[in-house]
Amino acid sequence: MSVKKKKSRFRKILKGIFAFVGVGGILAIINFYIEYNDKKDSKYQRQLKEWQVQLKEWEKWYPEPISAGNVTLYTNGLDLDTGQRHSNFNKTNIDLMFSGGDVGFNSYLRALNKMSWLNKGLVDQSNITYQELKNARYARKKHAKSNYYDLFHEHPSNSPLPGYVYFLKTSKGNFAILKISSYTVKSIPGPGHHFFRKLNLHYTTFPNKQFPPRPIKPKKS
Repeated sequence: MSVKKKKSRFRKILKGIFAFVGVGGILAIINFYIEYNDKKDSKYQRQLKEWQVQLKEWEKWYPEPISAGNVTLYTNGLDLDTGQRHSNFNKTNIDLMFSGGDVGFNSYLRALNKMSWLNKGLVDQSNITYQELKNARYARKKHAKSNYYDLFHEHPSNSPLPGYVYFLKTSKGNFAILKISSYTVKSIPGPGHHFFRKLNLHYTTFPNKQFPPRPIKPKKS
């Protein structure tokens, strides 16, 4: 069928529709079509807002922590998976130990039993996502000053400031966020000027879990 014949046939169909329903009927059909599209658009906008809310919740998703708390370290080690503290640093489940340092001696935070970490610095912990924590580039590197796996090894006056954050990965494969809260300094009576420091920290340990499926963006029909 030629293009001219198709156009002619289409015009005849339109004339037939006009003749059958009249002008009022045509206007009613047009109004119905407009209302139908408006409803479809309203439904899509509603679904889009719901998806945006779901996406924000998905981005902030965390599994339930397996251990968390405020801890003080001085002569004991910390198991990040359970929150238990031990004085025997040779135990296979110890992740961290801290030495406060005296005058002329460095202060250090040491990783034990193949724990790996990433320095994050002074960051807002509320903005950290589980996806960021899980996908971080964890590593174990010996410190140049000590030749041990130390997160830091500095003079007490140059230790990381309160608020400093580390990402940690335990030997069991779990992930922890550790933040330095403060240092407690106490003088030791006796000849000379001696003191010891305690490290006050907050940590939260999460299991290694698969991220839930990403919410699917609605399609506009």
